[in-house]
Amino acid sequence: MTFQDVARLDHQALAANLDTRLAGLDLAGRLSLVAGLGRAVFTTSLGIEDQVITAAIGTHRLPIEVSTLETGRLFRETVDLIAETEARYDLEIIRFYPDKDDVDAFVETYGINGFYDSVEARHACCRVR
Repeated sequence: MTFQDVARLDHQALAANLDTRLAGLDLAGRLSLVAGLGRAVFTTSLGIEDQVITAAIGTHRLPIEVSTLETGRLFRETVDLIAETEARYDLEIIRFYPDKDDVDAFVETYGINGFYDSVEARHACCRVR
């Protein structure tokens, strides 16, 4: 399906149909239904609510990829949590890394912690990620 094909879809009708199909299903059932529609990817922030979803994916062996953003500045506890989650549920959490040149340019312009200084810097940081 191309971007143009997606743009022509009736998104309200699709959402209504999906809402009807999901009604009455528990979390695992909902995730299973979505996984059956085609390639599914869950992007986790590793917060508690995302850990619940990751646990459901892993416990029920659902064909849903799990990914996260590895900024290079995660706390050791977060890195450990990724490894513990992968081991517990026997799944791989795919890590995406920002481009080094983009990070270097950001640091050159705003400083290593520049995202704390302004909304513009936070937006620039998000564009790097």
